[in-house]
Amino acid sequence: MKSFWIKLNGHSMSPLLHDGDDILITVEGIDSLRSADIVLFYDQTSRELTLHRYIDDRLTTKGDFSCVSEVNSRDSVLGKAVGYKRKNIYKALPKSGSWIGRLFLLLSLMRLRGYFFRKYALLGLLVLTKVPVFDNDKTSLDRTKMPAINDF
Repeated sequence: MKSFWIKLNGHSMSPLLHDGDDILITVEGIDSLRSADIVLFYDQTSRELTLHRYIDDRLTTKGDFSCVSEVNSRDSVLGKAVGYKRKNIYKALPKSGSWIGRLFLLLSLMRLRGYFFRKYALLGLLVLTKVPVFDNDKTSLDRTKMPAINDF
């Protein structure tokens, strides 16, 4: 399976992913995507590469921090994020279908609702990033097993 690194530029996936994080992307078929996965796609509207959470089979995606969603074409999806590096520490992202991934999805979807829901969902997302399950996936980055960093 091919993989590559990108440098995140923006805050739409905050608080999980931060501006400047290095994101490990694996190139996978669109049929292997599941709800709550974080996907890299080419946004036809903005003409930029975008990293957002995959919501449903209509190829709807949404940034966790964002209050809007978008629908993508099948050929715009470039891969799936599997991990990130921040301050030279690598962390794996939640696996497809995991309870924590589904909880991230639920809270992200709540950000589409009214003011009250948006604020409390953001608080929930902040708390969720502090759950110890992420510390279990923390490892120092082994460059011999990962592709070299390359930015688009």
